[in-house]
Amino acid sequence: MKVMLFLFSDRRTALRIEGAENGLPSGAVLAVPDPQGMVFDNGSKLVGGQEDLEGEWKAMGSVDEVALRVKKALGLE
Repeated sequence: MKVMLFLFSDRRTALRIEGAENGLPSGAVLAVPDPQGMVFDNGSKLVGGQEDLEGEWKAMGSVDEVALRVKKALGLE
């Protein structure tokens, strides 16, 4: 099974480790997933993290295809 996470900046202040680098490697940014930003590839189809996928998402057959589309959208491909 493969998983793709669309991450968001962590804006929470609770449970944060305070310190010079907060336990993160230099240059790292703390990010969190949202259930709607999770896509699972069970080997035969994509499954949403919180609800069924719709529209163009259903037409994509794998997380690899999603990754390719994201790269193209960002101009990285």
